[in-house]
Amino acid sequence: MVDDSSSFFGSAPLNSNCKYEEKVNPLNALPPQQAMRMIDCFFCIHPFCYLLNKTLLLQSYWNDNADPLLMSVIYGTTAYYFNLFEGRSLILGETATSKDQRNSFLHYAYHLLEHADPNTTLSQYQAVVILGLFEVQYGFSKKGASLFALTRVLNCQLGVSDPEARAKMSEVEREMLIMAFWASNNCITRGFLECK
Repeated sequence: MVDDSSSFFGSAPLNSNCKYEEKVNPLNALPPQQAMRMIDCFFCIHPFCYLLNKTLLLQSYWNDNADPLLMSVIYGTTAYYFNLFEGRSLILGETATSKDQRNSFLHYAYHLLEHADPNTTLSQYQAVVILGLFEVQYGFSKKGASLFALTRVLNCQLGVSDPEARAKMSEVEREMLIMAFWASNNCITRGFLECK
């Protein structure tokens, strides 16, 4: 399917008059049992689960200090893969651009991204990388390319190439930062090669 989006931030569902600001926080409506099932599903079958540490994610979830952007991206992209978890297969070439596959979590993630704090955190960086990878492969490719451009800016803010900035992080955080960097860098490089 062709990506016919005309703006990065716009109306929430495709062909709808509902704006992001009018959307309710879907994270509040998700019961803990379903949230745990989605997180388990993420770490069982999601192709980008290697970018996160399950222990740190669950710890932040149960301590109520999980980044809402990261959680929205996890739930929103996992909802697309949930059919695999239930034993149903995805159709070859199927994309997440139809109205029924673009869920409220993905819309809320873009709303949070639009109103994000300028102080970059590792979890925001991971969320942008995972969302970019998802959009490029299964969703809106133009949004995915824009998200990868954003990751380049976030790289500088987090100090990916600065050993002093990385020294302030724990070993696990450094590893997750480097994994997210290489995942986005790999996709950017592959995209440039495909354009030529």
